[in-house]
Amino acid sequence: AALCGKMVLVAAPGLEQPRSGPPQGGALRRPRRLSVSELRKAVWCLICAELILQQSVIKCIIRGMIKISDNIFNVGVNDHKIKFFEGQYPVPFGMAYNSYVILDEKIAVTDTVDRNFGHEWLENLEKVLKDRQPDYLIVHHMEPDHSANIAEFLNKYSSAKVVLSAVAVNILKAYFGDAFNARLQTVKEGDCLELGLHTLRFIGAPMVHWPEVLMSYETSEKVLFSADGFGSFGANDVDTEEYWDDEARRYYYGIVGKFGTQVLNVLKKAAALEIKTICSLHGPVLTGDLSHHLEEYTKWASYESENDGVFIPFTSV
Repeated sequence: AALCGKMVLVAAPGLEQPRSGPPQGGALRRPRRLSVSELRKAVWCLICAELILQQSVIKCIIRGMIKISDNIFNVGVNDHKIKFFEGQYPVPFGMAYNSYVILDEKIAVTDTVDRNFGHEWLENLEKVLKDRQPDYLIVHHMEPDHSANIAEFLNKYSSAKVVLSAVAVNILKAYFGDAFNARLQTVKEGDCLELGLHTLRFIGAPMVHWPEVLMSYETSEKVLFSADGFGSFGANDVDTEEYWDDEARRYYYGIVGKFGTQVLNVLKKAAALEIKTICSLHGPVLTGDLSHHLEEYTKWASYESENDGVFIPFTSV
C-alpha cells in the first residue's frame, strides 16, 4: 500500500460494537468474544484486503515504475509476448529488461531496454524525471537488449553524456556510428562519478558475459548495479521470488555459465563491499539478506554441485 500511495480500509460486517456512546467514567469497555460466524467474516475480509493490496502493487509495477528507494527507481519494462529468450530459452514467466534512475543534484540513468519497448521505456523515464533532464546514461552492457535505445535517449536528452568502458566505445560506434563521439565519457575500474549525495564507483567485469561489461556500486545506499550478473528469467510484474533459484540458475548456465573464472573474480571484488541491494538488468531487484544469492552464484561459478547425486546425460540420434 505504501508503494502505491494508497490506503485500503476494510470493514467486517457485523463486528461493530453497539453505538451506546462513550464509556462512562473513563472505564474501558471489555472486548466481547467473537462468534465463529464473525471470525469467518473477519478472516474473509483480511483475505480480500490482501488481494486488493497485491493488485495495487501489481498495478504500480505495470504503470512502469518500481520504487527501490526515495532516489532510485526501476523504469524498465516487462515482456510477456516473448516465448524464447534469445530464441532458445523458454521463459514461461516472461522477461524483464531493467533500467534504473538515480535522482540527485545530477541524474544518472543506467542502460536502456530492448528495441521493441523503447517508447514505453521513455514514458516510464519521463514519469520519474518529471521536468528534469538526465545528466548521464551509464552503459554497463552493450548487448542489444540493453543498448538498443541509446540513440533515442541521446536524441531526446541532448545534454546527457554517455558513461561507458573503453571497450564499449568501439561497440557503440559499430552500432550507431560517430554521431555521439563528443558525448562519450570513458571510465575504468576504480573511477567514481559524483552525482551529489550519491556516488557511483565502477567495477570492471569483463566477460560477465561480454568483454565491455562494467558494474557500478552506489556508495551511499550500498546498491550494486550488476549488469547481467545475478539476472534471472521472469518479468517483474509476476511473483517469481520463490522461483528465483530455478530461473536464475537457468539464466546463469544459459547466458553466463562458461565464464565461471571471470564471475569468481567479480565476486571477490563484491566481497569487499557492503551490499544491501543488487539491481540486475534482468529479473527482480534483490534486497535483504543477500547471502543465499551470493552463495549460489559462487557455487555455480565454481561448477560445484548443489546437491549430492548422480547425473547421467544422454542423447540419441
